[in-house]
Amino acid sequence: MILTTSSIICLLKQQHYYYLFVLYRTTTAVEAFCPHIPFTMLKKPLSFFPSHSFNAERLQEPLDLALPALSDSDSILERDNEPFDQAALAAANKFVKNTLQSKQPKMIVFDKDGTLGDCTGSLRRWIHHMRDKIILHVDSNISKDDINTILVDFYQRMGWDGDQDDVLPSAPVAAGTWDDILGLMHQFLNAHADELPTITVSMELAKEWNAELGIVHGSDAPLIDDLAGMMMACKNYGYSVAICTSDDRQGTTAAMEAWQITNVVDISICGNEVQQGKPSAVPIQRLCELANQRQLGGFNDYSPENCIVVGDTTADTGMAKAADVGFCVGVLTGSGTAKQLRETGAHLILPSVGSILALLETLDCMSLQDRLEPSQ
Repeated sequence: MILTTSSIICLLKQQHYYYLFVLYRTTTAVEAFCPHIPFTMLKKPLSFFPSHSFNAERLQEPLDLALPALSDSDSILERDNEPFDQAALAAANKFVKNTLQSKQPKMIVFDKDGTLGDCTGSLRRWIHHMRDKIILHVDSNISKDDINTILVDFYQRMGWDGDQDDVLPSAPVAAGTWDDILGLMHQFLNAHADELPTITVSMELAKEWNAELGIVHGSDAPLIDDLAGMMMACKNYGYSVAICTSDDRQGTTAAMEAWQITNVVDISICGNEVQQGKPSAVPIQRLCELANQRQLGGFNDYSPENCIVVGDTTADTGMAKAADVGFCVGVLTGSGTAKQLRETGAHLILPSVGSILALLETLDCMSLQDRLEPSQ
């Protein structure tokens, strides 16, 4: 226990479990104990972070004492109201040992659309634009029912729920690169060329229709109020901050400028800058290569296993799994479902990137426990 004039900090061992309590937390007191904690981001004066020393029996118990006290919705030990499972704990332990305790360079890699920014409105605008183009050029002799059948095929190819006018979970239109999406559009036009007699089907036509909308994701709203503050807090933990997106460079630059994170993000890579996009391992492998070439943070040995990947679709979790990243987080602010994200590689499901700092603090505290009791 550490006692100061302004706080009480204690690491309490109860049976085989360790708990870090910070009462009346202040900057001075906590910096002396755990220097990377971003105090301004904490929401309550009492924080409670269970360590990784859970056994199988404990994992079955209620979560009455196993929830971080940042907020009810910010639990980092929940997966659909179930405890942080053994696979996640094993991954967290491995990341702590291989990266945090071995002093390897570490990087947190965020997807953009659906993870940092709300892309649903932009996707809807894109779908409506393409739908209107199809209707405009469809044969005038085709019945309304046949037009609806054509549109149903369009929606299915893109991963769009025409009845709800919303994106389907981890849909191609949400997770793919623009080359992927426009390639699907080209295939659709080829399949219905006879019903669209006023156009000459080509990939260039699909690109032309797309270009009429300008930068599709450039004006997406951020999904949390202070993206820059969250990212700066990640840096306080010693992480380089990266973006790995399927969007192109033009849209990514516009979004970063609008969100005022251009000077906070250390490195980024876009869908039009890799030969093979997500869910392959190529984007994050290339990202690490670029970080090493630039000696980001003075390091030249970044690797996927020292990265935390955060994303909202199976393209993100699939990339993380393919690259064997150190830890993968699925967030529920985009089109992916918790079940999808878990099954394709996510170690942990969080409600949004607003909960990332709770995870980073927990990982730090896990590392701290091992330093205090290295023999166990």
